[in-house]
Amino acid sequence: MPRREETRPVRLEMAQPEDVGPLAVVANLAFYDDRKWQPDWLREGNLEQEDPDKGPPPTSYAWLQEVIETLSQGERKDSDTTYYKVILGEDRIVGGLFTVVRPDLGEGEWRCEGVFVDPDYQNRGIGKEVLRQMFRKHPDAVRWALDTPEWATRNHAFYEKMGFRHYLTKEEPGLPFKLYDFENTLLQEERLQL
Repeated sequence: MPRREETRPVRLEMAQPEDVGPLAVVANLAFYDDRKWQPDWLREGNLEQEDPDKGPPPTSYAWLQEVIETLSQGERKDSDTTYYKVILGEDRIVGGLFTVVRPDLGEGEWRCEGVFVDPDYQNRGIGKEVLRQMFRKHPDAVRWALDTPEWATRNHAFYEKMGFRHYLTKEEPGLPFKLYDFENTLLQEERLQL
């Protein structure tokens, strides 16, 4: 059953070291919830996700701490790389967004390396608003790229609704499933109307 649209304001702010704990908790909730969409053979075989520090990097407290501390200290050369916290209302952290500028791939190339929303706040328009704000914060982006597992069909539909198109299916060493690469090459004015 669809939930109501969220009426409280949603905003993106740069994550700070003190946000690591709440972000790790929300990331784990979101990625753990995604497991219900995995094929049975993968869900049953993927016991490592029971331990957050052995699961995918975005859910690892140590990984988040390293990335956010590095970015907050300005140690990255690509200063446009940002880990955002998604705030609902006054101060509730309900998600995260990790964006990376990729000048090595060409002028205006960006990657969305991760976006997640707490399952208790999904289906309320928050994810759409997060991507809209991502587009607004980076108007110079010519192309946005991201990937998601082949079995994550809800993600596929969401990204397509937000102007992304599937352009490549790839296999990664060590992953027992394929990844779908998506890109959004719409003009900024078109992105902001989604």
